[in-house]
Amino acid sequence: MYSKALFGWLSLRTHDWFVIRSDKMFESLLNAIPHHMDFDGQRRAERYFQLIIVVFALSGLVWGYVVQQFSMTVYTLGVGFVLASLLTLPPWPMYRRKPLNWQKPKTGDSDFDGQRRAERYFQLIIVVFALSGLVWGYVVQQFSMTVYTLGVGFVLASLLTLPPWPMYRRKPLNWQKPKTSDSGAKSSKKKK
Repeated sequence: MYSKALFGWLSLRTHDWFVIRSDKMFESLLNAIPHHMDFDGQRRAERYFQLIIVVFALSGLVWGYVVQQFSMTVYTLGVGFVLASLLTLPPWPMYRRKPLNWQKPKTGDSDFDGQRRAERYFQLIIVVFALSGLVWGYVVQQFSMTVYTLGVGFVLASLLTLPPWPMYRRKPLNWQKPKTSDSGAKSSKKKK
């Protein structure tokens, strides 16, 4: 079938059907969002996360003891976890103050096809297992089935995408040689 690309992620076929290519759409959306965090920002985010969790855990423990209900402790810890996640997991600008200067690859374009493929497989497996677990849990009226199905999906996705399998290492990068400083060569000439 003949198809014409309109925007890169939206193509028009001869039957005037719009076909959305989700991989290109998500890739363009993800590239528009800053998604890196420098080492100092990562350290700071981890400390904030730990501090927020500990403060909410202690306050929840005290509050649960005062009202004599353990559920209040769990709810308070849950609120702290959600707050800590919202404050530390996204790469906010305060975590990107000191970017790293990485050495550029020898060729003009970087080829991370294997890494992208592994990320897509991971996301696909998680989404499929989450949706099927949600449906299965609804059918049997047990939320635990949803959690178990999602857990199986997470383990399967981890086993399939985290190890460096050969299918993810097809196109290795050629990195530039490190630059040697000329100061050592000049000092050896002066000694002679």
